[in-house]
Amino acid sequence: MGIVKCKWYEMDMPLNDVKKLLSANIKTMSRSFIAAGYYMKYIRDRELFRDGGYNSIWEFAEDQYGIKKSAASRWMAMNDKFSKDGNSPILDDKYKDFNKSQLQEMLYLTDEQMEEAEPEMSAKEIRAIRKPPEVEVIAPAQQIDDQIPGQDSIEQHPEYMPGKMTIETATGQNRPPENEIPITPELQIERFFEALNRGDKERVLTCDTKATTYLLEARYQDVRIRNGNFNYQANSTGIIFNPGSYMECTFTWNELAHELIKRFGKKRKPVKMVSIDAPEKTGDVISVAVKAFCEAYPGKLKTIMRICRQCNNNGEVARAVQKRIAPYGLHGCTGPEVGYTFMGFNAGLEIEIGKEKVSMKYGRLVVEVKKLYDPWDSEFDEEGNGQMAAETPGEKQQDYPGEATALPDAWPQELKDIPIPTETEIMGYLYDEERKLREILEVEKEEPGMPRMEIMRQQMITAGLRLIKNLVEDCQEE
Repeated sequence: MGIVKCKWYEMDMPLNDVKKLLSANIKTMSRSFIAAGYYMKYIRDRELFRDGGYNSIWEFAEDQYGIKKSAASRWMAMNDKFSKDGNSPILDDKYKDFNKSQLQEMLYLTDEQMEEAEPEMSAKEIRAIRKPPEVEVIAPAQQIDDQIPGQDSIEQHPEYMPGKMTIETATGQNRPPENEIPITPELQIERFFEALNRGDKERVLTCDTKATTYLLEARYQDVRIRNGNFNYQANSTGIIFNPGSYMECTFTWNELAHELIKRFGKKRKPVKMVSIDAPEKTGDVISVAVKAFCEAYPGKLKTIMRICRQCNNNGEVARAVQKRIAPYGLHGCTGPEVGYTFMGFNAGLEIEIGKEKVSMKYGRLVVEVKKLYDPWDSEFDEEGNGQMAAETPGEKQQDYPGEATALPDAWPQELKDIPIPTETEIMGYLYDEERKLREILEVEKEEPGMPRMEIMRQQMITAGLRLIKNLVEDCQEE
């Protein structure tokens, strides 16, 4: 009989060992969510999602990773509140003993309530710390500009007026029932803007993000409105629309300011300062470069158009174009008037017109090409024998490192089925895996007992990437 091999994770383990392993993974999970929230903020704040052909971070996250807007906004809010310095991929030391579920509940606590949360408490116990804020009655003498969006004025409830209050009203027995029906966040945001006072609305209209964020936090934190027109709960961190329902959606105050400005702000055209003698460039530089590229290299244009037919969105097209044209991370051509260099996905590409080089991401290339051409035009159909259209002579013989049989000598034959990554790509992978290894070793140091094979597995992944990084550097030197 043959020997039946057993995978390390299928071996018999006592409950205590499994609990330690589970605990370690749950703790590292909380750190991973903090890091994920940071990188989403990084993409959002620099609008890198546009390089992939997306209109917002929400569209990017859902299309690329299947992450819904409510989850993405919650991860970014968790990073704001629990990361080191409030904006880093590192979990703050004072929260290192809390797991993801606990941190998620703590996201909605006030600063005073946060002091009550302990790592030993369950997520349910932390949730119980939340207390409904006291409702402050607005005096009639206050200006209407101080009214909270969605909050009724005292004139609408004469039973609260001086001399009209009964014991039932004073003790809350006559309080109208709250309306818990969820309302779409999009509609609530529109109503929220309409209900802003004149000064706050002006900040939105003039696209003053910092002032809008400050005023929203100062005026509306700790407000709870559920009256059929609004359904939201706010705190010092941000606002939750439809809390606890299937339509729950969380925004930090900064995110809400961005959303309001994106919808209702009136952007002013910047004043361009140029020398009187300097000729002004006409048209968009990137659009001109892409048009020149398409006209100079019709074979590449047809390749991109046919890929467009096969993909569902611009993000997929961008990645497919990079893999098709520069599968090994570098492909270039130097033409008499127009040249190009296609690199790894993160590095993007360059189009050279004369002595001027225009850099862009693959997503921007796809967007510009689709503005100029229709992918379903008959000129991009496959030709008679089903082969791809021949590329111009200048486009051939320029791939680096070339076909799979022409790999650099520094790239081992054992890795011939693995494409050579770019330096940017390998550094990104190595950074992530080294971070995971550090987290695992930290957990093992605090709570010894993690299975040796689990630690060894992460060490081997990290070691392998370090070796590949050296190989990539050797390939570049050839």
